[in-house]
Amino acid sequence: MLNYTAQPTHDRLPVGALLAAAAGGLDAYTYLQHGEVFAGLQTGNLILLGASIGQSQFARMAQYATSIMMFMVGTIIARIIQKHWPYGSCQPSAAPDSLLRTKLFYC
Repeated sequence: MLNYTAQPTHDRLPVGALLAAAAGGLDAYTYLQHGEVFAGLQTGNLILLGASIGQSQFARMAQYATSIMMFMVGTIIARIIQKHWPYGSCQPSAAPDSLLRTKLFYC
């Protein structure tokens, strides 16, 4: 039997298996229903981009290239946010007069 007391919840095998299954399901859904482009599997998009280049399918090449570029843009935005607002650097305001100052949005 596994000892879960030594590991945080996010490091446990069942949680990882559920997350992997959810990601796989999302990728399968987006591939089948949204133009044969993966949502989170950029390696798959890169392989399909190479195949479309090799077969001179330029319309498909644009789909895969756009998906990869938008993933890169999202990653850049996330890194900028992490750089400017590191975890734990936000301090709660004394007067919570807006939704942005509620406890949900504290770092």
